[in-house]
Amino acid sequence: PRLDSEESKEINFNIIILPNTAEGVYKPGIIADYVNHIGEERQDIGELGLAVKANPAIFTKVDSTEIYKGNNLGAVTIKLINNGLGDAKFLTTELLESKDYEIISSDTVYIGDLDSDDFESVDFRINLNKEKTTDLLLKINYKDSLNGDFSNSTNFKAVMQLFLK
Repeated sequence: PRLDSEESKEINFNIIILPNTAEGVYKPGIIADYVNHIGEERQDIGELGLAVKANPAIFTKVDSTEIYKGNNLGAVTIKLINNGLGDAKFLTTELLESKDYEIISSDTVYIGDLDSDDFESVDFRINLNKEKTTDLLLKINYKDSLNGDFSNSTNFKAVMQLFLK
């Protein structure tokens, strides 16, 4: 009920974010009503900084392969799915070198934004050094809504479907 000069007290608020609130930084206002030492009613107005954030959660899977029998050359399509609550920004995916295959296309693909509950597909052209199965080495980099950096590397077995040309 009373604060003397140079004295402070901690006040706690329980805050809940509405489900449809967009990620970002908000500046809610705060109003303090009080009576000063000579009995005058006063009001001070200020702002708080409130960050609303959710992390993206990206996983990858081989969507399809079209490697031609005979020359073992073709495309691999990889699907990137964001099943997290947060959006991913500046998303890049890189197919890493391996003794099992040679990368014929560009090894890095820029996707950009990948919103929550969305997906994108990328294609890489490769030349297999062995048939039927191989480990694909994939690295993805992205930022969350507050520019936090994320990097994931995945190593998954891909069963290559060999199609006759």
